[in-house]
Amino acid sequence: MSAMIPTILTYFPPYLLYHTRTLFVSFFLCNAIRTWSSSGSPSFFPQYARMNPKQQKDWDCHVVSMVYSCVIVPFALALWILDPIGRDNIFGYNRWVGELHAVSCGFLWDAITSASVSGPQSVVYGIACFLVFFNSFSPFLMPYGPSFLLWEASTPFLNLNWFFELTPGLKDTNLHLINGLALFASFFLARIVFGTWMSLDFFRTIALHKERVSPGLQGVYMCSNVTLNLLNYFWFYKMLMKVRRTLKRVGGPKPAAVGAAGAASAPKAQAAAGKKRR
Repeated sequence: MSAMIPTILTYFPPYLLYHTRTLFVSFFLCNAIRTWSSSGSPSFFPQYARMNPKQQKDWDCHVVSMVYSCVIVPFALALWILDPIGRDNIFGYNRWVGELHAVSCGFLWDAITSASVSGPQSVVYGIACFLVFFNSFSPFLMPYGPSFLLWEASTPFLNLNWFFELTPGLKDTNLHLINGLALFASFFLARIVFGTWMSLDFFRTIALHKERVSPGLQGVYMCSNVTLNLLNYFWFYKMLMKVRRTLKRVGGPKPAAVGAAGAASAPKAQAAAGKKRR
């Protein structure tokens, strides 16, 4: 068994060994937060007890996602601004960027293994992200990690929107509306505008160094990036359709109001018709 360990370790990116502790701590903390949510949410949110098991598991996943996104976004923003490796140094390594990626891998590992309530799109998204950050410990394209983790800037608003939908007294309130606008704006700016711009720069960088990168690694990164962007575009399209339906529902005349208006105007119409006949 001991003789197999060096052989197994050769399949892992070499710099991952410096961050395995952080990765496992991140994974187990995500599990602990989910467990706490399952046992503690009924005390703070009465509606939790009225949910079916699938909704309760989904609630717990959103709690984990909320904590993760609130931690990872400031961490990623600081490293994106400082840029300790250098954007063009695609084979460079930095310990703090490695820690950032390890935290993300731990969360993604937890998200994938607890994806019983998530749709197939979320599972594909999680696997694609995990492959990118896992292979960054080669090291390869590690400087791009902080910029792509800034996509998570929209996630806190997404989670809050989900909580508002299931919380009596908060759904369809002004607070819900303001959060929805923040979600729409942050998703568009972080994932569609900034995400597309960074992806184009990402593809340019791979093309410039394609002779120094194995075709297999190029394929993993290219396919993962295209998949992530397509999913972002698809989710943004769904958001646009939901906004359109909401505007139609709010702006369109309500059947009851139309009926009441018609009933109120009927006597006046009859009186006017009577005058014309006379």
